[in-house]
Amino acid sequence: MTYAKLFGFGFILVAVLVVLKTVFFGFFTWEETALLHYIYWGVAAVLTPALVRRLGVITILEAIVVAVLWLVMEIIGDAIVAAPIAGWRVLVDPNFAIGYLIPPLVIFMFHKKRHVHVRKQLAAAK
Repeated sequence: MTYAKLFGFGFILVAVLVVLKTVFFGFFTWEETALLHYIYWGVAAVLTPALVRRLGVITILEAIVVAVLWLVMEIIGDAIVAAPIAGWRVLVDPNFAIGYLIPPLVIFMFHKKRHVHVRKQLAAAK
């Protein structure tokens, strides 16, 4: 994992999620449509592992760093871009709070685990 990958993939994730929030809050009736919640959560749950697996084999400590950094980047992106356009309720809506929990959980579940990689290397060496 390099810094370019860490920040580059994090920026892609944040950009997509901020655009979705802006569109869903700005142009649709977010509170009344459960389908929009499921679409947002689904995009977050599918895009996050696709990006975190491209970071390569990482340890649990690196996964924690990735999860915290990407979460902070998402909150900053919401405060700078989505909130002025769609309203400040983007930051306090409970359904988006669930959306804030999905990427870190998915990162821990689906990152390429270092201990599994080492175990496969040792098994192949025997």
